[in-house]
Amino acid sequence: PPLCLLQIILFGEHAVVYGYRAVAAALSDLRVHVDVNLTGARGEVHFCLEDLKCEVTGLQPLRRTFSVGDMVAHLGDLGAEDAMATRGAIEMRAPSKANIEAVETYLEHVTGFAKQALAPLVFLVASIFLPALTGSGHGICISVRSAGLPVGAGLGSSAALSVASAAALLRLLCLTSGGAKAEVDANSNADATACRPSRCWLSCINEWAYAAEVISTGHPSGIDNTVSCYGAAVECRKNVDNPSDTKITLVAGFPALRILVTDTCVKKKSTASLVAAVRKMRGESPEMTRAVDDVFQAMEACTDGFLGLADRNTEAFSSSSPLSEPKASRLQHLVRMNHGLLNAIGVGHPALDAICFITRNHGFETKLTGAGGGGCAFTVLKEAKLQAEDSKLSGDAAADLRHLVGELEGSGFKCYTSTLAGQGVLWRDGTDDRPAIGGGYVVRLPLIRLVCVAAVAGATWLVFNRRTGS
Repeated sequence: PPLCLLQIILFGEHAVVYGYRAVAAALSDLRVHVDVNLTGARGEVHFCLEDLKCEVTGLQPLRRTFSVGDMVAHLGDLGAEDAMATRGAIEMRAPSKANIEAVETYLEHVTGFAKQALAPLVFLVASIFLPALTGSGHGICISVRSAGLPVGAGLGSSAALSVASAAALLRLLCLTSGGAKAEVDANSNADATACRPSRCWLSCINEWAYAAEVISTGHPSGIDNTVSCYGAAVECRKNVDNPSDTKITLVAGFPALRILVTDTCVKKKSTASLVAAVRKMRGESPEMTRAVDDVFQAMEACTDGFLGLADRNTEAFSSSSPLSEPKASRLQHLVRMNHGLLNAIGVGHPALDAICFITRNHGFETKLTGAGGGGCAFTVLKEAKLQAEDSKLSGDAAADLRHLVGELEGSGFKCYTSTLAGQGVLWRDGTDDRPAIGGGYVVRLPLIRLVCVAAVAGATWLVFNRRTGS
């Protein structure tokens, strides 16, 4: 998965595969930026992935340029038939098997992370913007950056890229085509330079991002892109009898939490292989099935315990108070227990346990997040007294955090701090003081900067139906 860390599973990973509840939330301070602009490079689509290395030279950034004519010849069937739907956005069409194979064939000369990153981008450009470029004589440049955040650590970075790219391309199409206006949320709490898409636009962005995830990963659950798009925190449950039906609902009254995310810098095993290993162990005998299911039930009890900390009378995105001391202590116990349960089913790693040992010596509990086998862990900072202005830890808590981070990084790990459950994808307009890549502007349009955060929203139940096509 390319480029950035935007969402985190707090409780319930692996158990969620078998129909148990899980909770995911945004990493509010870790965002990916997607800049799009029309250029004077006639008939070219230029990609610049600033935080990925070229697989040939080994240097950053990764750059690729494609001909509009060539894309039309190979991917022209992906273009939306109805460029502007009645609700003010392009209607997403789930990629069919033929669409997936077309993108795969078009990028057959690209390998590794480069292919994983480019496949959803190429799909989105071909589906959303390619018809507008055909015959126009213009080109388009898409630049992606994530401020050096780690990649491939199991925190939904692929989905965040898909969300940010879909949102940027949809808005640029509106600005350049004279079609429907890209409405924004008047109640957004974003800063003066950014705005949040309206509810109907968020729905459309989310659908396109899910389609791009189908291209990228094959069978996504829909949780990662929904979190990245909507923001906040969600409870999710998979229908094991109908796997395409994943129910996702907002966790109202999510407590004010600041966490430390620690990257083991260990190349984690693939999610598919870890899930398969748990499934194999669970199926060894009826006794093992019961034993593993008992572990999953204990994990769900941890999830329920965490959900019990939320103030359900508080609306989404409103300011939540830090946890009381008894609740903060309970949360620490839940984190420690859930990590032990994940170790019990074999998805831990010595580096993750080393992080747990260090943080425990500082009075904080830690657990792995995602599929495990390496990747990242998160630590809940006990004294989560947040300053209203900038959400930074105050007083002794900040000094304790600096000491903890110093010891972790001295042991070879990388650390990132973030608050949880902020706003999701944002549109940001403005000029860029860096030279445009691939040519100058051919129309006087602001550069569209799309900043994406991970989390989920929805004041009511959201039923996210997986669309894998025919």
